Order: sequence, then structure tokens, then C-alpha cells
Amino acid sequence: MAVPTDTAAVPTATIAYKTDPIPIEFDLYSPTEKHDKPGALIIYYHAGATYLGSRKLGFPTWLRDGCNERGWTICSVDYRLLPESSIADIMHDLKDMWTYVHNHLNDELRRRSLTPIDLNSIFVSGGSAGGYLTFQAGHLLTPRPAGLVALYGDCFVGDWYATAHPADAIIGHKRLSDIEKHSAEIEQYFQGGRKPVTGRPFKDGTEVHSMFYHYLLRKGEFLKRTFGVGSMEEAASRPDLHYLFPQFSVKDSYPPIVLAHGKGDTAVPCEQTIFFSEFLNSKGLYNETYLLEGRDHFWDGLEEDDVLLVKAKIWSFLDKLATR
Repeated sequence: MAVPTDTAAVPTATIAYKTDPIPIEFDLYSPTEKHDKPGALIIYYHAGATYLGSRKLGFPTWLRDGCNERGWTICSVDYRLLPESSIADIMHDLKDMWTYVHNHLNDELRRRSLTPIDLNSIFVSGGSAGGYLTFQAGHLLTPRPAGLVALYGDCFVGDWYATAHPADAIIGHKRLSDIEKHSAEIEQYFQGGRKPVTGRPFKDGTEVHSMFYHYLLRKGEFLKRTFGVGSMEEAASRPDLHYLFPQFSVKDSYPPIVLAHGKGDTAVPCEQTIFFSEFLNSKGLYNETYLLEGRDHFWDGLEEDDVLLVKAKIWSFLDKLATR
């Protein structure tokens, strides 16, 4: 499984969608050929378990290129990261980006003489943690997105995130033995008092940052440290936390969604996508679900035939929903 890296994609513009408590930005990729007629917009949220990553890391150039061909716009969005901030803070960022897009983005695009967006054709997409945010967008955002595309997303169903995993069971990460000698330093990040951050590399010189997710999985404390509950049973008994989980929040309406996941995923079990698809089916809510045989996390960076087929199905889904 390849770790996301900077795609070196050069954005048309970088814009802050909020400034309190810190500036939080998104990269805007406008179509190279300007159109007077508004086009669709895809809002993309990056991977990283809500602890890592940034708008620059792992940005899917295949989505950018497809948008450009259609005269659409795509944004790659930063959000506050744990543990310096909370999962509730990220939900605020998700909603604040949506508010900015609806209330201010077209004014900014006109000022820059760029293609305007069709407010009725706004899609939300993301991978991994960004897939979770995509699930959340479907019930938290008003007006609802025109459609959703969740790649290897997570709804934290079952006990996997509350169960301790042995070192050799976590994403095939060969440096997991290093976690023990860094545990004190890692724990310092969870003590509070640090300034919010919106970007963190998957790898750095010490590897400490890149160990957050593995560390929490190894201890069986991902749910506890991220959501404040020790199990999904406890989460179900906490109505005040239900808005953080789509399976507790989605009732009788939800935007159309594509879910795509590799069956060989070692970072986020594909059962997460299978569960959410079956959950939506039980409510009669439209979804297209694609499971890729043997594929691991971040499979969409590949150009193999099975991956290209799923990408084509995603574009077909989006094209049908967009007004242009």
C-alpha cells in the first residue's frame, strides 16, 4: 500500500474558507478553459484517519483531470486534525466549508474571472477519513449535496476499532515495533494544550506523527481517543454523539452515493463499506457499491483495468446527476 504523497498539482488558487480559530484553506482547481455557464463542483476531503494528511497529500489527479475535461471545478480541502482538535471541530469545518461554497465561492470566482459553479451540482468526495467525512456530509449539510463518492470510507461499525491489534496486523507496517519506544512522546500529543494544525505528513524524520493511527489501533483505543467511547455499543447509547456516526443519523433521506472499497484493504476493513451499503439498502436509499478484489487502501492511484472500470462508473454516476 503506497503512502499518499504530494501530487505536485498546482492549484488555480488557494483560498481560506474560515479564519477562526486559525486560517483553514482549500486548493481550487478551475477548468483550464473558462466557461460562462456554471459547472459542477467536487469538494474533496483527504485521507489520514483524521490525524494525518493535508489537502496536498494524495489528491486524486484522476478526479481533477475528469473535472477539467467536463468544465467542472474541484476543491481539495484542509480541516483541523486530531489530537490537537476534536472530531466535533472537524464537523464544524465540514459545515463551514459548505457555507463558504454556497455563500461566497461564486463571488470569488467572478473576481478572479474563473468558471462559476452550479450550486445545484455540488458533490462531496473523499478517501479513507475523507470517506468518513463524505458519509457525514450526506446528513450534516444543508442543502444536501447532489451526490457523494466515498472511497474506502469508514463508519466505525463493529468492534475492530475498539480491539487491540498485534503489531503484524496493522496495515503491514514494518515499523510498528518502534511504537513502544515512542509511546511517551506520542502520548504527549494527547494531553491537550497544543495549537490546532491542518496538515501533517504521513512520514517525517521521527516517524512519530505517522504512528498515531497504528498506535491507537495497537492499543485498541481508536474509538476512545477519537470519539470518547469505548465501543460502538456505548456510542449507540449516547444520543449526544449520534451526529458523529452516519448509521445513527441517516433516517429516510440521503444523497445518492457511490461506495468503493478494496476487498484486501488492510487499513480500513471493507466490511465498513459493505455495512453502510446494506444499511442504506435497508432504508431504500440509492447507492452504487463497488468492491475491488484483492485491492488494498489507496487503490484509486492505480491504472489497472479493474480500477479504471470503477472510475468510469463513478464518472457515469456523477455525469447523470450534474446539470452540466
